[in-house]
Amino acid sequence: MTRLCSNCCSLSCGFNKRVFVASRKTLLTKKYYVLLWGVWYELKLSRRKTAFKVVEVICRNCCTQIFSAAGEIYDLPEFDDVFPDDIDFTWFGTYLQADETGMQPKILSTKVERLEYLDIAAKLIKPSAFEL
Repeated sequence: MTRLCSNCCSLSCGFNKRVFVASRKTLLTKKYYVLLWGVWYELKLSRRKTAFKVVEVICRNCCTQIFSAAGEIYDLPEFDDVFPDDIDFTWFGTYLQADETGMQPKILSTKVERLEYLDIAAKLIKPSAFEL
């Protein structure tokens, strides 16, 4: 008999799934930043829909175990604590902009806590992009 999630009584919530957040140093390397940005850019969502997608993906995967790069349990902060003053989601709009080629981000953000949130959600959306 298959065990079901005790939180939501299903198996589609990330039950027995693990996600490792990239280290802060890795998140700020251009190569990883472009990889992460590419996952979000490919979705072609508006800034508001991108923010909602982050929340929706993490909530839908309620039982996914999240670990730091060092292998310790990662305590995911509240979304509103990480994005406190961004009612219009302008940060997401800036983050999603591409350069003239459309292949690179226009601006590199150094807001690591926000990048951690995007990293977790991106790994749940498109895990194959992070397999290496």
